[in-house]
Amino acid sequence: MEEEFQLEPKRTKLPLVGLVDADAIMYQIGWRLNAMGILSHIDFSQLVTPPDIVYQEVHSYIEGLTKDIEVDSLELHFTASRKNKDLFEKFTSKELQPQFRTQLGIAYKDNRPKTDAELPFAYHQILQILLERYTSFIHDQWEADDAVCLLKRINPEYILCACDKDVYKQSIGSAYHFDKRKTWSTTTISDANIFPYIQAITGDPTDGYYGAKGIGAKGTTKFINPNMTPLEMWSGVVKAHKSVGNTEDIALWNMRMASMNQLDKQGNLVLWEPPTSNTDHVYTESGIWTGL
Repeated sequence: MEEEFQLEPKRTKLPLVGLVDADAIMYQIGWRLNAMGILSHIDFSQLVTPPDIVYQEVHSYIEGLTKDIEVDSLELHFTASRKNKDLFEKFTSKELQPQFRTQLGIAYKDNRPKTDAELPFAYHQILQILLERYTSFIHDQWEADDAVCLLKRINPEYILCACDKDVYKQSIGSAYHFDKRKTWSTTTISDANIFPYIQAITGDPTDGYYGAKGIGAKGTTKFINPNMTPLEMWSGVVKAHKSVGNTEDIALWNMRMASMNQLDKQGNLVLWEPPTSNTDHVYTESGIWTGL
């Protein structure tokens, strides 16, 4: 008697998700709307619902990004702040809490827009539509950057979309830059591991922290390199800061500004601490995160 032949069960292909650090989207859609000129006479603060053209532009943008990166859906992450406080509290039913980096002090991102006049065209209306119509999350105690980096660590199959180097250079693999570049880049394990240490030395004036002033990207090679362990890299960061008269506490503060890997798997904030072993705060050769 011949053996009964059975077909192998069909494997279900998981839908591809585009993981988006989405704060830049309001600016890009706002610029597009402003360039049209057809809404320049409208006082958006008096509107209860956005005009149809705003809905259309938001949908067109999201549809285009979904096609560009060839995914089935997008998951959008936004940073809550005083400029979108009302929308955050409306959509989350929570009272806005301050960002942890702001609580650490020294004017973190204090140079960012503070009034509606400084925000992109139709900012609140665009964000409202994105929160209403799409899979979106808005974070108040940490930034979208932190949340996206955590989710990429947990779900490496997600397709990362980010314009900010703090995100894509601390997440291994490919990332799509949906700004005017419209290109892909790839971050190696080695590059992701060393990046926050480099930032802790050079600082990021755009974000309001300044590292060891006077030491640029090339100068960091005197203190750290990709072949070092976390312990050695941290020692190099401290040496760089002390070489310009800073204390180790200032070096630590800069590291906490720079690291986007300070959320554990449950989404709890755990501030960066100096390494206690050669495998702390890094991706292993297999791409596993050894930190939180």
